[in-house]
Amino acid sequence: MISKKRFAYSREKLLTVEPIGFQPPPNLKPERLAEVFRTVISGLVTDLAMPTDVVRKTISIQEKIAHIRERIAQGMSTKFSEILREAKDRAEVIVSFLALLELVKQQHVVVKQYGMFEDISILPPE
Repeated sequence: MISKKRFAYSREKLLTVEPIGFQPPPNLKPERLAEVFRTVISGLVTDLAMPTDVVRKTISIQEKIAHIRERIAQGMSTKFSEILREAKDRAEVIVSFLALLELVKQQHVVVKQYGMFEDISILPPE
């Protein structure tokens, strides 16, 4: 074996990684540990006043798509300005526009604008 220069080495014991868990000192009593935790927690808790801001429900694009489709089904056509009048804030205006774009992409509606800066008419597909 030596003449062929083939050597084999082995290790007697493979290194293993033991998971490290919580190992408190042996003389630590549960009462002392509870006292330390209470001290830490009391230092963390500050003024927990409830927020006074009003939380608004944001409308999803899916909800706005359903709303526009319902309007088209009821009235056969509508104006984009009518949809915007119902918007409560800027976010809903943006969601309305994105919903309209998605409906055009899916070919569920046709939009027409007869002049620059004119209102956008939303029509059922032809």
